[in-house]
Amino acid sequence: MEARDKVCFAVGAASGLGRLAAQRWARAGGIVAAVDIDEDGLRETAAGFDSIRTWHLDVTNRHEVDAVVKTIETRPSDFQPLYPDNMPLWDKTRTIAQEIYGAEEITADKAVKDKFAELEKQGFGNLPICVAKTQYSFTTDPNAKGVPLGHTIPIREIRLSAGAEFVVVICGDIMTMPGLPRVPAANNIELAADGRISGLF
Repeated sequence: MEARDKVCFAVGAASGLGRLAAQRWARAGGIVAAVDIDEDGLRETAAGFDSIRTWHLDVTNRHEVDAVVKTIETRPSDFQPLYPDNMPLWDKTRTIAQEIYGAEEITADKAVKDKFAELEKQGFGNLPICVAKTQYSFTTDPNAKGVPLGHTIPIREIRLSAGAEFVVVICGDIMTMPGLPRVPAANNIELAADGRISGLF
């Protein structure tokens, strides 16, 4: 996305993802309106960036929130998705890793890369990416706190969710929720003529 001279309104910009988004937008040449209740954190976010302007905003204050809403309603939105549908699946994943998680690169073994190519050949290349990774860090290491930059995200597995219409990328040591069994429990549920239900347990 072209950021030069465009304004990014970064909420929660004093730390974490808000700080990462504000600083990445500024590095790309954009102008940032950084908002948070943490004044010290805002100063740290803006340090070294002339294009980041900070506002101490309490989102529990109705008048301050109304002012923000009025600004949003009177200015046209220039929202764009992070990546186009026709971008290759591998590049979509790299874009998420770099733009959202602050990674330098993604890696995977040949079998996983071949799976990316296979899904595209099967006609699923236009689907969006869902990243499954630890929620405790921008990296795949749950102990890496703060906003680490320049790390590499390893891709362990890739799965197709055809019904939901997205591709799941499994990153690092993460366990996902189990899916349906081979024979759904519904196959054993019956409704009798008198209204009694059997097979629930």
